[in-house]
Amino acid sequence: MTEALALLKTCVVTATADNQLEMVSELSGLGLVSYVGKGGEVNVSKLAEAIFQTEQSIEKWSRKIAAEKPIDCLGAMRVTQKILEFSS
Repeated sequence: MTEALALLKTCVVTATADNQLEMVSELSGLGLVSYVGKGGEVNVSKLAEAIFQTEQSIEKWSRKIAAEKPIDCLGAMRVTQKILEFSS
Protein backbone atom coordinates (compact mmCIF):
# COMPACT_ATOMS: atom_id res chain seq x y z
CA MET A 1 0.00 0.00 0.00
CA THR A 2 2.70 2.51 0.91
CA GLU A 3 4.56 1.74 -2.31
CA ALA A 4 1.43 2.36 -4.36
CA LEU A 5 0.74 5.64 -2.56
CA ALA A 6 4.34 6.76 -3.10
CA LEU A 7 3.77 6.17 -6.82
CA LEU A 8 0.46 8.10 -6.62
CA LYS A 9 -1.61 4.98 -7.32
CA THR A 10 -5.04 4.27 -5.91
CA CYS A 11 -5.46 1.38 -3.48
CA VAL A 12 -8.26 -0.96 -2.53
CA VAL A 13 -7.13 -2.26 0.85
CA THR A 14 -7.89 -5.07 3.25
CA ALA A 15 -6.27 -5.37 6.67
CA THR A 16 -4.70 -8.76 7.29
CA ALA A 17 -3.54 -7.99 10.84
CA ASP A 18 -4.73 -5.79 13.70
CA ASN A 19 -1.55 -3.69 13.63
CA GLN A 20 -2.55 -2.43 10.15
CA LEU A 21 -5.94 -1.08 11.22
CA GLU A 22 -4.80 2.31 12.54
CA MET A 23 -2.86 3.25 9.40
CA VAL A 24 -5.54 1.89 7.06
CA SER A 25 -8.29 3.71 8.98
CA GLU A 26 -6.37 6.99 8.88
CA LEU A 27 -5.63 6.76 5.15
CA SER A 28 -9.21 5.73 4.43
CA GLY A 29 -10.51 8.66 6.50
CA LEU A 30 -8.39 11.00 4.39
CA GLY A 31 -9.88 9.48 1.25
CA LEU A 32 -6.53 8.14 0.07
CA VAL A 33 -7.40 4.42 0.05
CA SER A 34 -10.58 2.41 -0.23
CA TYR A 35 -10.72 0.15 2.83
CA VAL A 36 -13.00 -2.86 2.31
CA GLY A 37 -12.52 -4.57 5.67
CA LYS A 38 -10.46 -7.21 7.40
CA GLY A 39 -9.18 -9.89 5.06
CA GLY A 40 -11.32 -12.71 6.42
CA GLU A 41 -14.47 -10.56 6.31
CA VAL A 42 -14.19 -9.44 2.69
CA ASN A 43 -16.17 -11.27 0.03
CA VAL A 44 -15.86 -11.13 -3.74
CA SER A 45 -18.87 -8.84 -4.13
CA LYS A 46 -17.54 -6.29 -1.66
CA LEU A 47 -14.11 -6.32 -3.29
CA ALA A 48 -15.53 -6.04 -6.80
CA GLU A 49 -17.72 -3.09 -5.77
CA ALA A 50 -14.74 -1.28 -4.21
CA ILE A 51 -12.65 -1.83 -7.34
CA PHE A 52 -15.51 -0.61 -9.55
CA GLN A 53 -16.08 2.51 -7.42
CA THR A 54 -12.36 3.29 -7.36
CA GLU A 55 -12.08 2.89 -11.13
CA GLN A 56 -15.06 5.19 -11.67
CA SER A 57 -13.32 8.01 -9.79
CA ILE A 58 -9.67 7.26 -10.62
CA GLU A 59 -8.87 10.84 -11.64
CA LYS A 60 -10.29 12.22 -8.40
CA TRP A 61 -8.34 9.67 -6.34
CA SER A 62 -5.10 10.38 -8.19
CA ARG A 63 -5.43 14.14 -7.67
CA LYS A 64 -6.24 13.62 -3.98
CA ILE A 65 -3.21 11.38 -3.42
CA ALA A 66 -0.93 13.81 -5.28
CA ALA A 67 -2.25 16.75 -3.23
CA GLU A 68 -2.00 15.01 0.15
CA LYS A 69 1.41 13.39 -0.48
CA PRO A 70 0.95 10.79 2.25
CA ILE A 71 4.34 9.21 1.56
CA ASP A 72 7.45 11.39 1.31
CA CYS A 73 9.88 8.58 0.36
CA LEU A 74 12.33 9.78 3.01
CA GLY A 75 11.69 7.10 5.64
CA ALA A 76 14.89 5.18 4.94
CA MET A 77 16.90 8.38 5.30
CA ARG A 78 15.28 9.17 8.66
CA VAL A 79 15.94 5.64 9.94
CA THR A 80 19.57 5.83 8.80
CA GLN A 81 20.00 9.18 10.59
CA LYS A 82 18.61 7.73 13.82
CA ILE A 83 20.88 4.69 13.60
CA LEU A 84 23.88 6.96 13.07
CA GLU A 85 22.82 9.12 16.04
CA PHE A 86 22.55 6.09 18.31
CA SER A 87 25.85 4.61 17.18
CA SER A 88 27.82 7.82 17.72
